[in-house]
Amino acid sequence: MAPSLLLLSLPWPVRPGPLQRCWELLQRQLQQSWSRFVSPPWAPALAVQRPSILTELAHDTCENKENSSFLDSIFWMAAPKNRRTIEVNRCRRRNPQKLIKIKNNIDICPECGHLKQKHVLCGYCYEKVRQETTKIRQQIGAQEGGPFRAPSVETMVLYTGEKPSEKDQGKRIVERNIKRPSWFTQN
Repeated sequence: MAPSLLLLSLPWPVRPGPLQRCWELLQRQLQQSWSRFVSPPWAPALAVQRPSILTELAHDTCENKENSSFLDSIFWMAAPKNRRTIEVNRCRRRNPQKLIKIKNNIDICPECGHLKQKHVLCGYCYEKVRQETTKIRQQIGAQEGGPFRAPSVETMVLYTGEKPSEKDQGKRIVERNIKRPSWFTQN
């Protein structure tokens, strides 16, 4: 869009004064010297540089479009009246409530020795349990041939060197060919 120049001709105030008399005298002299050119009546003018799209909108006489003003096409945003000082900014950023809290509830996991919170399960141990459980589920799925063929009995997991007891009769037995992990308690 090429910018265009907009001239707004403002009428002179009604009150007679020395400036108005000077302006009228200047206007008469210019009209006499430029009598061969047709010109609009002289008055103080305000020149504003703006996008040329606005002149196209002003000349558009299509009746189905709404007439919108120049200010309707501007996206207005709020702006602060005063600049925040560096002291105020630092106080806001370094507020003790926003700083990282020191944790006093850190403990060592008794199983693996990694650090953990006292009331939270150790992440390292949980990952080991999750991996072992996934392998057990895969083995059960391979034995049964599908998810909807599971018997409605309790499942017993036996590791290398373990034998089922008499109370385990009637349970589904899953045998793993590895040594039982220390964290995986026997049923």
